[in-house]
Amino acid sequence: MDFAVTNVVTLAISFLGYFAGNKLIDTYLLILFLEGGLLLIFGGLSGFVLSSVLFWAFGRYFRARKTSPNLKDETEEKQSAKGKRFIILGAALLTESILLALSIM
Repeated sequence: MDFAVTNVVTLAISFLGYFAGNKLIDTYLLILFLEGGLLLIFGGLSGFVLSSVLFWAFGRYFRARKTSPNLKDETEEKQSAKGKRFIILGAALLTESILLALSIM
């Protein structure tokens, strides 16, 4: 679903570039390549920064947590999978843009 939506958005932006006087396929490939790279960067950042121990440590200062005597004081922090969706989408868009560029050559 995300792949189709990003392709439709890319195509709409490419038509704007086409009406401005650029070639449609060149604009589409450029936007697709940039979009894929930005999604990879955003996915990596959201997977790393949002799940890092430092980020959650700041949250402990601003939230009051209730603890019960049965729980351990130290808990093991796991990296979350929040960025995997963006990384997979970005990799798919980059692969699509490279394959389209190679097929045009």
